[in-house]
Amino acid sequence: MQSERPIPPARRLTAVERALAMHRPWARLALAGTALIANAAAPPAGSTALGVAAVAGLLAFRARPGAVFLAAAVAQGSLLAGLAWLGGLPLPAALALAARPAAGIAWMAWLAAAVDWRDVRRLAQGSAALEAVAELADAALAHGTLLLRSLQRRNEVMALRDGRRSRSAALSRIGSVLAGGFAEAMDRASRLGEARALRAHRDMSNTCTGPALRMREVSLAYADGIPRLVVPSLDLAPGEWIAVAGPSGSGKSTLLRAAAGLLPPMEGEASRLGMPLLPGPLAGRLDRRVALVLQNPDDQLIGATPLDDVAWGLCRRAVASADARARAATMLDLLGLGPMASVPLAQLSFGQRQRVALAAALVCEPQLLLCDEVTSGLDPVAARRLVRALEAAAEAPPMAVIWVTHDLGSLPARARRLVLVHAGRVVLDAPRALALAPHHLEAAGLVEPAPPDSPFSLAGTTRSPV
Repeated sequence: MQSERPIPPARRLTAVERALAMHRPWARLALAGTALIANAAAPPAGSTALGVAAVAGLLAFRARPGAVFLAAAVAQGSLLAGLAWLGGLPLPAALALAARPAAGIAWMAWLAAAVDWRDVRRLAQGSAALEAVAELADAALAHGTLLLRSLQRRNEVMALRDGRRSRSAALSRIGSVLAGGFAEAMDRASRLGEARALRAHRDMSNTCTGPALRMREVSLAYADGIPRLVVPSLDLAPGEWIAVAGPSGSGKSTLLRAAAGLLPPMEGEASRLGMPLLPGPLAGRLDRRVALVLQNPDDQLIGATPLDDVAWGLCRRAVASADARARAATMLDLLGLGPMASVPLAQLSFGQRQRVALAAALVCEPQLLLCDEVTSGLDPVAARRLVRALEAAAEAPPMAVIWVTHDLGSLPARARRLVLVHAGRVVLDAPRALALAPHHLEAAGLVEPAPPDSPFSLAGTTRSPV
């Protein structure tokens, strides 16, 4: 019987091998960057050669993700060539036009296969410029995954509605799926830009010198000039909580966007924390003391993981990286996300991502917190937990809160005033118990009117949804 051969001890790397291992990501990044720059200026034959080289590199790595990128390169190249040919270009010129983007996609696929992103993140640490690029790439990867998931769901829904199983039916759905995905991506990019501007702004004073929010005869409208909301009068004291309720499309989110500074008043007077809200550049209406949490967390998540995302705003406010991450970890623990601090955001549930968005707002200790339907995608238990977590986190330091909702069953206990909005106008601003009277809720479109002969008529009090 042969004895087992002993396992040799792991060989220690020499200094030269360690240096090569450390610089290999840099060398591959440099190679891909050089190829992309050369591709931008190369003639069609050069772009074709570069594309072939990238494909050969992908085959050498046997990378499965590379197949996806290659398919994308072929699809985009074919689309551009077809459009150019239909537009009157000769076929050789059309193919030459398609060669450059296809080669660029192939080289990006090679880079994704050749370099571990974690190595790139480690190399970027310590360099402000590289760290900024890495953060943008983090966000692109995270939101690319979320968009892909959304496209898959859209395709499944269309397949169910179509009912056909043939390949031709699947191909006919691709255009609609991609068109919807493109529109979603553009809308999300706009929201993310606003979220970055709000969370990164750091020029305002930390001292509250006036009401948290004050509006007088304010009219709000978007670029088309059509009024979306009229606010005759609204006051919010420092540390006060109010709820804003109304049916979908009534103007609740418009009110929050104006309070955040994203939408200037078209008419009337508005101020926030002692600063006037005036028309003009967006930067003049932003304030580091204000935080906004949106209905869809994917419209405001920036980092690759919960810890990265929550620390992002602190780092933009000159907080040291180690301190920012420590504060972020504490806030995630408070909201029950401590064990998931390093999990990629795309792997979290909707409710967990919503808590990450709330943690990112709370960690900056705002004096005015704006919450836009933050419980709309949650089950009742998760909604109550989120409200309790917010109330606990808002104890110190105290903050004013505007809680926008159409779900009167999840109102925070601390919201003792209720502002009702209907058809683009504030119709009632009253104590909570009074505003929840059935006739007020009917006037605001929040409950269905009872039949005239019903025992539960306007005179009754049993029809409150709370």
